[in-house]
Amino acid sequence: MKKIDKDFLVKFTLLVFVMYTFRPIFPFGNSMEPTIGTGDIGVGICVNFGYEVGDIVSTNRINDWAAADGKTLEPYLKRVVGVPGDEVLVDGFNVTINGVTLTNVKLKAINDQHYILGEGEYFLLGDNYSNSYDSRTRGPLKGSQIACKVIAIVDLTNNN
Repeated sequence: MKKIDKDFLVKFTLLVFVMYTFRPIFPFGNSMEPTIGTGDIGVGICVNFGYEVGDIVSTNRINDWAAADGKTLEPYLKRVVGVPGDEVLVDGFNVTINGVTLTNVKLKAINDQHYILGEGEYFLLGDNYSNSYDSRTRGPLKGSQIACKVIAIVDLTNNN
């Protein structure tokens, strides 16, 4: 039996850890503009330690918020605005979290909604409120449906 080189084993273990913990994210569309746009690259950490208000997260359409064609795999990137225990009211153009109304919400929700977010539920919005398919139309998302937390954005378009 051949011995395995210790350095090789350490490097291989590190490579496997990085491959399963971090993920490149290639967003499309303008629902997160001006923060993130098509052509940017995100780096996500795919270990769920919980999410906080302000975190940008990624989920895949095919599994969680199905695209019209049922096949699209591009990641949805959205900002967490509500966490477990929060009260969320969506009334026309207004989104209110725990009594604080968010500003610049320009897209009218399909229906008025009222949620008390349960354990592991999150309310997500795109930064470009007027052009975002998010929790206003789809409702809260379970933490288990969130693929990654975005920890870095590389702007390859030099727009920012």
